[in-house]
Amino acid sequence: MRFDFQFSLNEWIEWKHANLSRNRFVLLRIAESSVIPLAILCALTIVFGSLRYLPSWLPIVMVGLIALGQIYLSTVPRFGRGALKKEWLTKRAFASKQQLDEFLELAYQKTVSERQAA
Repeated sequence: MRFDFQFSLNEWIEWKHANLSRNRFVLLRIAESSVIPLAILCALTIVFGSLRYLPSWLPIVMVGLIALGQIYLSTVPRFGRGALKKEWLTKRAFASKQQLDEFLELAYQKTVSERQAA
């Protein structure tokens, strides 16, 4: 008897993010999703600042916001999207029900220990 489980990357990330508190999850999503837009805004403010259309201090604010996001992401490195992609296995196969039960027990223990550590 063989049990196959297919986890998509999004399902894996959602399962791992379920261990976070709501506030940490919201901050993580904001930090991850704001890096590219802030980098684009920073580049635009540098260009427009050099053309004297915007104040020259504005790019410093953009770089500061990017830095704050990166600092927050460094405080929760194991829940970042990149770290979870490395940990993700596309397929988990179990040869017996006993192996499945052992995996589920380990996953439960890990979840409990991570919640207690947080």
